[in-house]
Amino acid sequence: MFIKSRLFIIALTLALLQQISLALSTYFIAQAGEALTLQTYASIKMYIVYFFAFALLAYLISSAGELVRVRLQNQTWKHYTLQTFSLLRKDIRLSSSKNSKLTTNWLTGEAAGTIEHAAAFYIGMASTYFNIIFTLIVFYLTLGHLISSVLLASLMVSAIFVMLMKTKIDEYATRLQKTKLQALLEIEPLWHNSHFASSPMLNNRKLRYSDQSEHYFRTTEKYVLLEQMIACLPICVAVLIMIVALYLPAEVTAVPLGTLVAVLPRTLQLFGSVHALSMYGSQFVIVRRKVKNLVTFTQTLEQQNFNEQISAQKITIREITTQQRYALAEFQQALVCQALKPGRYLVQGDNGSGKSSVLKWIKSLSEDAVLISPDISFSEPDENLSTGQRQMKQLSGLLQQPVEIFLLDEWDANLDTLNRHILNAQIDNISAEKVVIEVRHSNTEHPAAFPLPTTET
Repeated sequence: MFIKSRLFIIALTLALLQQISLALSTYFIAQAGEALTLQTYASIKMYIVYFFAFALLAYLISSAGELVRVRLQNQTWKHYTLQTFSLLRKDIRLSSSKNSKLTTNWLTGEAAGTIEHAAAFYIGMASTYFNIIFTLIVFYLTLGHLISSVLLASLMVSAIFVMLMKTKIDEYATRLQKTKLQALLEIEPLWHNSHFASSPMLNNRKLRYSDQSEHYFRTTEKYVLLEQMIACLPICVAVLIMIVALYLPAEVTAVPLGTLVAVLPRTLQLFGSVHALSMYGSQFVIVRRKVKNLVTFTQTLEQQNFNEQISAQKITIREITTQQRYALAEFQQALVCQALKPGRYLVQGDNGSGKSSVLKWIKSLSEDAVLISPDISFSEPDENLSTGQRQMKQLSGLLQQPVEIFLLDEWDANLDTLNRHILNAQIDNISAEKVVIEVRHSNTEHPAAFPLPTTET
């Protein structure tokens, strides 16, 4: 999801140019150290100027690369969010309240964090590889083969260690995402209990959150311990070998001490790069797993089984004006064949027969239908309005949309008698040209059963 991005290619190119500039600055400071040792003072100033020029260029390129990385991260998150909802739209069976909460927490929590981490990770890993490759080339040209071979060997130790621990790291990747998501799911109930529950209920919810979050924290700490073991091992090996190498007389005469002293800061940076690359090696497994989990997220959601939720033999659908009745299969056939005439159709059946599920099932048959329910919000809620006022505002606005089929589930819930009649009149007008299919759970089958309110004089 990142490699195909044009921004990703630009970011990699900038990382490459940055590391080339840093390597050249290292080369010129090494040349300055050698010139100082040989007392060729005329060349020292020129090498120092080159050093600062390429160092400045490296930092300017780094700033440009950071801007590109942020843009890559933002565009990827937007694309992933829209792609996720495109996949969800294809399967109405995924429209449960549980899946809604899971998806919201996933997109705002784990997915956002993973995309931000992955964007920085892939660019950072590539930059570190470039850094080490070019630094080793400079060290080989200025210090000889021994030190560069030692550093190369430390990288091989790191790679071998990562390969041996690959299965364990992959296991931690999935466990980290699952435990974090479970902890995030406890936050919304904690919010409601903090404001509206008794003290014992709140304390119980706090314990549940503490248990889930502690599980996630323990998993994180175990992974970081493993990661640091992988990262520190090659550095320990490289430092020990280099200390021994410094006491080899032949190597001291082959490599001027002035050059070695000049590049010591860069050597320290290289150790940091080797340490970082070791962590990148271990994190590569976990980031790759997390990205795969992003791709397959919708496949992990539970699907509603409409065959089990809908008792077709207990449900009839009645056209309110003509009183014509349809069995569910008959109604489906008319809907699929587009033989339904405009009007209001009332879904009837016993409690638990699956009337609300029927509306979702009908929505799956007609992509451009609109399903309206008190627990569905098509825009940000206005907190200055009451529940009934928000519902009234939303429903009135939606009924003006150019839609051929409206599916209304408990549209009159939370509404007073006056607003029921206002909306009922709107629905009657719309049903003259549109198909309106509704489910009602109040004691009266139709809003017209409510008498209009009168004002005493």
